[in-house]
Amino acid sequence: MEAHGVVALLQLKVTLLAMTHLMEALRTEGHLVIDTRQVQERLRALGYGGFYTWFDPPGTYYDWHTHGEDEVRFVLDGEITIGTEEGVYHLKAGDMLEVKAGTRHWARTEKGVRYLCGSRKVLK
Repeated sequence: MEAHGVVALLQLKVTLLAMTHLMEALRTEGHLVIDTRQVQERLRALGYGGFYTWFDPPGTYYDWHTHGEDEVRFVLDGEITIGTEEGVYHLKAGDMLEVKAGTRHWARTEKGVRYLCGSRKVLK
């Protein structure tokens, strides 16, 4: 694995760990209660903006592609699998994944998914 891939993977793991604390705070009596405003505030603090909610019906598949900006996906309902050259990540409600600009990835959902999307410009 190239050094860039290792750094991106480590950043992903740190991000997932940081969001675990947020998810524990949002759990009420064993049920996940997601306040999208609170999630947006946390993501805004990480430099993300341009938020919108997206829905993919069951069976949706996006082939390998890249984005020109850093992208974040925060799952509100359902499940999605996102694959990169470094690994495959299965996300469910309350999970978040950051995909750095230029990272080749694909996505699919078998059951359908609704997620919050945001982007962050890459500083050069």
